[in-house]
Amino acid sequence: MGIRSRARGAARTSERHTRAGGHSRARRQGSERGFVLPLTALSIVVLTAMAGYGADLGSWYARTAQLQRAADAGALAGVVWMPNDVVSATNAATAAAARNDVTIDALKGTSLTVQSVPGSANRLKVCVTDALVEAYFTKMYDAYHTVTKCATAEYILPVALGSPENVYGTGNQLVPAENIWGAVNGYCTPMEQGDLKLSKWTSTWNGSSWDCPGSTANPYYDPTGYTYIYDIPVGHGSTALQVFDPSWNPGLGIDPGGNGTFDTIYTLYSADGTPLDNTDNPMIGAPQSFPTNHGASQGVWTTIYTVTSGDPSGRYRLEVKTDAADIGQGANLFGLRALRGSGPARCSTLTDTTCPGVFAESYMSIFANFPSGVAEPYLASVPSSHAGKTMIITLFDPGEGGQSIEVLSPDGRSWPFNYRTVYPTLGEYTGSGTSLDISGTPGALAGRLSTSKFNERLVEITISLPVDYLTQFGTNTWWKIRYTFGAAVTDRTTWSVQILGDPVHLIE
Repeated sequence: MGIRSRARGAARTSERHTRAGGHSRARRQGSERGFVLPLTALSIVVLTAMAGYGADLGSWYARTAQLQRAADAGALAGVVWMPNDVVSATNAATAAAARNDVTIDALKGTSLTVQSVPGSANRLKVCVTDALVEAYFTKMYDAYHTVTKCATAEYILPVALGSPENVYGTGNQLVPAENIWGAVNGYCTPMEQGDLKLSKWTSTWNGSSWDCPGSTANPYYDPTGYTYIYDIPVGHGSTALQVFDPSWNPGLGIDPGGNGTFDTIYTLYSADGTPLDNTDNPMIGAPQSFPTNHGASQGVWTTIYTVTSGDPSGRYRLEVKTDAADIGQGANLFGLRALRGSGPARCSTLTDTTCPGVFAESYMSIFANFPSGVAEPYLASVPSSHAGKTMIITLFDPGEGGQSIEVLSPDGRSWPFNYRTVYPTLGEYTGSGTSLDISGTPGALAGRLSTSKFNERLVEITISLPVDYLTQFGTNTWWKIRYTFGAAVTDRTTWSVQILGDPVHLIE
């Protein structure tokens, strides 16, 4: 009996243990269920947020790209109004942003800021902000985002041509002599006389004289003529803007057709706060017309305007042209000068920061009167901002009577180039090297008189500017032309220098 009791006791003990173990497992299972459910719920929340952010990311990226396009467009549109007209720059940038689907509206969270770049008058920074970039799938976590995108643009002015001094094209009137005159031709002067833009006709030689009108119009004819710059520095005093011998003068001019009667017209525009945009410069007075043999103006300096201390600094533009209504043949030679009220009559911007500059813009139409030997007139000022770009020099009707032409870098080296004739295309010359052979008389083109090699030809010279421009040349930016002659030479010609690339561009 005692044995049965122990057995029953053992069974009861085993049953208690079994029940206890069952209860323990039940408690553990219940405890695990209580941990897994919150963890699962939390994971769902996190995964939902991640999925939402992933879905919203594409929308944010699209809006960010849109804001960047608006900032880029705004900077490019606004920079042309720099350095002084920030209001117009802001208006132009705002309009450009709207054209790129970003309307500036504070109530909708969009704003635009325009800032000049310290130390860089030709740069503008534009930032476009959207403070209400909406979250769609993740709105419960982060309703809106703020996105700002910025862009900086700059403009580069056309290179200065012909002179780093306060005088230009004064021929032999000053010491030392430039041996280059400014020049414009009459409407009926044949194109082969060297004026690319103001001679109306080509192919006009009939065997004894030039006809007007001719058989073929000059494709480069531009009745607005040529533009020259009086560059007046900040802090200037009284400065007289002058022209030497402004009228056609038989003693100074050239009259290949026996009829030099035509007016030369000078139109002056004031400097303003937007040097890249010439369309808004106010005209100073009326255009001044100087007819042939204009009495007291012959052979002397004539002041066309005096800049006073109250006038703005910057670029005063002078347009010089001949009257298309006149049928005269010939070339009017003239010179330009910006004469300070105090200081020497001649100064150089290379050594004097108060010296006003006088130079041609885009094209320089000249009459070269070189003695025998070698002449090295200034060609163009090319700043280091053009490092690594391509410079295109065009020489129209160059070098009659000469032997060779070289292009000298700012440190005086004869720089290598490629060349070709681009007008007329018949009988094209091409080549490369460091010297252009201008000698020889292969014969006249049809309808022309002169047999010189480049008579009435437009020669294009292509130069690769070094990437390490500043290292090689330092602060000296002026390139020169080297003419080599066997005897004294006169040459009526037109030169231009352009840098390939957009003058208005983004830098960041």
